[in-house]
Amino acid sequence: MHLTEYAVDATPQYVGAQPDGSVYFGFGANGGGSNLYRYAGGSFTQTPPAAPPSGFGPGGGVYSITATPSPVYWLSAYSGSGFAPYVTVECGANGNAALCGPTVDQPTSVIGDSSGVLWVGGWSFSGNGLITTSTQATGQFTGGIVQLVLGPGGNVWGVFQDPTNYEIAELTIANGSVSVVQDFVLPSGEAAGSVTYGGDGALWFTDHQRGAIGRMDASGNFTEYPLPSSNGLGLPWYGLWQIATACDGTVWFTEPSANAIGRIDAKGDIHEFPVLSANSYPDAIAATGATPCSKPELWIGEQYSSKIAAVAF
Repeated sequence: MHLTEYAVDATPQYVGAQPDGSVYFGFGANGGGSNLYRYAGGSFTQTPPAAPPSGFGPGGGVYSITATPSPVYWLSAYSGSGFAPYVTVECGANGNAALCGPTVDQPTSVIGDSSGVLWVGGWSFSGNGLITTSTQATGQFTGGIVQLVLGPGGNVWGVFQDPTNYEIAELTIANGSVSVVQDFVLPSGEAAGSVTYGGDGALWFTDHQRGAIGRMDASGNFTEYPLPSSNGLGLPWYGLWQIATACDGTVWFTEPSANAIGRIDAKGDIHEFPVLSANSYPDAIAATGATPCSKPELWIGEQYSSKIAAVAF
């Protein structure tokens, strides 16, 4: 494994990689006048936020990035009269940003499915989960949406959180509604902060409550693998403790408190690799998804050192 770091002018709490090897990154601030950044071919490009929605102040925060070939979608925060930001979907990049739909009251995740439909998930102001799509389908759920991901069968899956547990569910669109096809409740005491679809056909997730990496197969069977480094996933913070699948199907994750990244294979064997800069709090991670694989395959966001890192292996 070879890691190369690049200093940046923003805290890269979220990253999104494209098949061409470029990376987008942003900082989860509330307003501030900056927004999405892109690194490619040795140069950085900044995309300022779109004009604020009516009644809100400047934008600048980035809370999720879906780096599709065109356009790029991300969640951006705008300042309001209260402490909580107003977060909505932006799209564009390459220097231009626009407010885009769909959105929910408190969005947390945005992805595009295999047919080109855009899905946005999060919470409603009532505290329940909410999903809307670009085809005008909607769904309301008892647990808030932590993350949406493409999973087994090429279908959209969601991580739900309510006050007592986490769930991972397969979702579908039918008759203008988003509904659950099958739903699996994590064992008591387990958490799913970030999830990815591994090359072995299972969903893998980070569990900050147990300091472990979890695996759920297509039948809903759960297995957890403790991290070698004590409390390697760190304390909850912006961006969570993320996990991603590289273009060769291997699963990688960040360990903020251990200042390392890790790789786990289908048997659960974990290998850890230290980040070059000390105390950098590596948190965000994204894979290019290019097939066949080309270098670099992964990008890491280092919050405390304000660097992004390219990972080739």
